[in-house]
Amino acid sequence: FIVLLDIFSLKNRIQLIPQIRDHAKKNPLGTIPHLKDFILQQGKPSKEIFENKFLEENLKKILLTIKSNAKFRKKTYLISSSSTAEGKTSVTFLLGHIASQLNKKVLLIDMDVEKASLSNIHNIKNNYGFYEYLNNKTKRISASKLIMKTKNKYDIIPAGNRKGKQNLSFEQINTKKFMSLIRMLEKKYDYIFCDSMPLNYQPELIPFTSLINTILTVRHNKTSVSSLKFIMSEYNKMDLDQPQTLFNDIDFKSSRVFRMTTYNSDELGTSGYGYGYGYGYGYGYGYGY
Repeated sequence: FIVLLDIFSLKNRIQLIPQIRDHAKKNPLGTIPHLKDFILQQGKPSKEIFENKFLEENLKKILLTIKSNAKFRKKTYLISSSSTAEGKTSVTFLLGHIASQLNKKVLLIDMDVEKASLSNIHNIKNNYGFYEYLNNKTKRISASKLIMKTKNKYDIIPAGNRKGKQNLSFEQINTKKFMSLIRMLEKKYDYIFCDSMPLNYQPELIPFTSLINTILTVRHNKTSVSSLKFIMSEYNKMDLDQPQTLFNDIDFKSSRVFRMTTYNSDELGTSGYGYGYGYGYGYGYGYGY
C-alpha cells in the first residue's frame, strides 16, 4: 500500500517538460538546477551562486528569453507559483542577482505580504512597504520611502508591516496606483522582479497578475500536476492569457525519480549543457521560501 501510494504521489508531480507543456501549452522559459547551498547567507549570495557556471549560463539564457519574448511587455516580471515551497522567492532573487551582475539596474519587490520571505532573507525590517503603499485603506506614502538598498547590487521594496492575519486581497490592491508605481519605477530600472503570493491560495489575484508579465515557478518533483492544471484552468475561465513557466530546482540525481521515470536531456531542458561534470548539485536551495 505504501509503495503504491509513493508511486501515485510521484506520478502526480511534475517531473518532465512535456508535463508542463501539456497544461501550459508551451515550453518553460528555461530551467534552474537543484543547488547545494542556501541562496543567501547573512544577506549575501552564497559562494555557490558565484561559482556555479551551469547555473549562471542558464540564468543568462532565461534573461535573454524573457527579453526577446514578444508577449512580454516592458521591464516588470511577477514571479509566482501554484502552491507554497516551489521556489518563487529563490527564483526572484536569482534572476535579480544575475541581472545585477550584468550591470543592469534591478529592483526586487516583495509582494508576498503573508510570508515576506524576500524581505526576511535580506534581513529587512521596515514599517513601510508594498502592503502600505497599495492598500486602499492606508494613508498616502511616498514611493521613494519604499525603496531600500541591499548589500548586493540591487534595490528592494519590502513587503511592509502587515498587521493581523488577513491576506492582502485583490480588492485591497489599488491596481491603478500599482500600475502608476510600476511605470514610474520602469523609468529608473532595467529589470523589476516581483515575488508574489502563491495563486492556488488566492486565485482572485489572477486578474491582477494579468496586468504585468507573469512567470509561474514549477518545482521539479514538487509541483503537483493537479495544482498546475487548476491554475491554468482558472486563467482559461477568466479568458486570460496563461502565464509563462520556469522549470525550477531540477534534481537530476534523485534515485526516487529515476525508479519511476527515464529522462532524456530534451525532456529536462538540459540538452547541450553537459550536466554531470562536477557541478555538484545537492540538497538545499533555500526552499521553504
